[in-house]
Amino acid sequence: MKKAVWIIVILSAIYVLVILPIYLILSRAVIQWGVILIEFAILISIMFMMAYISVKKYRAIIKYYNSGKIDEALILCKKYIRWNPEGILKQNVYMIMVIIFFDKSDDDQFNAFLNNVKHEKLQSTKLYWQTMSFLIKDNLTEAKIYFQKFIDSNHNTPKISQYVIFENLLKSIFSFINEKNEETKRNLTEAKKNIKNKKVNNYIEQLIK
Repeated sequence: MKKAVWIIVILSAIYVLVILPIYLILSRAVIQWGVILIEFAILISIMFMMAYISVKKYRAIIKYYNSGKIDEALILCKKYIRWNPEGILKQNVYMIMVIIFFDKSDDDQFNAFLNNVKHEKLQSTKLYWQTMSFLIKDNLTEAKIYFQKFIDSNHNTPKISQYVIFENLLKSIFSFINEKNEETKRNLTEAKKNIKNKKVNNYIEQLIK
């Protein structure tokens, strides 16, 4: 969905909803409201079509990522953020790119796209991946700081199932690090079952050896 198309839609909306009515009123022309309504309906149809295409492309990204086709997903992500307007779907795409660069151990790109994740609903997810990044680098000081931010983010983030999974894992990791015993090891092993990310799972396996 190219920017030029969005510009056309916006200009068309301004013309139909603002310029054309003002012109007709000022020129005292007979206002053909039927024509205006038809134009408005066409405009709405175009907007719905563009929204549909946007969602379809987003689902394609998810499909490629979930099937392990990371590079293909990354190509679609880059195209998506280039041509689509800001919104929750674009924020989700930024988050997917964060995870991809986490998997690739590309710290520069990981941090760059983290900065683009600004939607309130994604803050806990963002903080989870930041915490995991520092844990894997064995930087416990920073990891603890971001873990606390993750916990605090729940004040503004609905406690959905994903948050609960992340919270349980991080708490289990820090409990095991602080108290390396059979109970904390068992809890961490159990929490690991809900995590699909290969890099995180490898880190946990190395941690509990």
